[in-house]
Amino acid sequence: MKKSLCLVPTRYKASTVEIARELVTMLTQLDFAIFVEEGFEEVGVPAIVPFQKIDYFVLIGGDGSFVASARKYLAWQAPFIGVSAGHLNFLADTSISLALLDFKQLLDDNVVIEERDVLECTLPNKDKFFAINDIVLHRGVNPGIVELTVFSNNEFICDYLCDGLILSTPTGSTAYSLSAGGPIVYPQAQTTTMASICPQSLAYRPIVLPSTMELEIQYISNQKPIQISVDGQINREISTLERIIVKSAPLKLKLVKLKNHSYWVKLSQKLGLKIKSRADQPG
Repeated sequence: MKKSLCLVPTRYKASTVEIARELVTMLTQLDFAIFVEEGFEEVGVPAIVPFQKIDYFVLIGGDGSFVASARKYLAWQAPFIGVSAGHLNFLADTSISLALLDFKQLLDDNVVIEERDVLECTLPNKDKFFAINDIVLHRGVNPGIVELTVFSNNEFICDYLCDGLILSTPTGSTAYSLSAGGPIVYPQAQTTTMASICPQSLAYRPIVLPSTMELEIQYISNQKPIQISVDGQINREISTLERIIVKSAPLKLKLVKLKNHSYWVKLSQKLGLKIKSRADQPG
């Protein structure tokens, strides 16, 4: 049976539709069954229907669109592979120039599927959202700092006076969390990183917690509502004394790891870290 792919271009970026067309031409030679996200039928292949059997989702765009599309199709539990069409492209593992060679690995089952932690956030009204990168509470329209208290299993952890708090997955550790002074966490580690934004005291430091720990965060300040942001794409308000619950999601983010594509090399290229080979070492 043919392996099936679903192409997912970025809705607000016309160039990704052109990349999708190129991929259709290219991958038809490899005998894939190719589909496209509904609304992009101009690419020239059929649109998928809900929970159709798909072997791989091909997400075309930058990191922001990758995260949005991955969150949308997370429940399908098919692996994602990113084709770059943005600026940073930390999550994309291939490009249109390398696609023919890289996608042959999918046909040959010559790839590894990484499973990464996802966060689940429950709001006071019981709405639930999944976060690929991070869940951020920030002061929103409040002119000054806000107070946030963090608990786990009714045990007090910390009382923050800050502009906000970032709860990050390992995947999201190189995004907003890193900018706020958080650590780089290996993508397959099972952790949640908690980092404050512009804290009142330098005593506040990022905390790395096991992903099995369920966190409860309460907004304490008697001020205007603050904002909660999921992956920087879903935004809601939290009022004084309301709480949210953050824990590891029951679903995993599945990513295709291509042969000869190193996480450490990508880290060096995207963040400017210096990596030396053993041959470069003295002695």
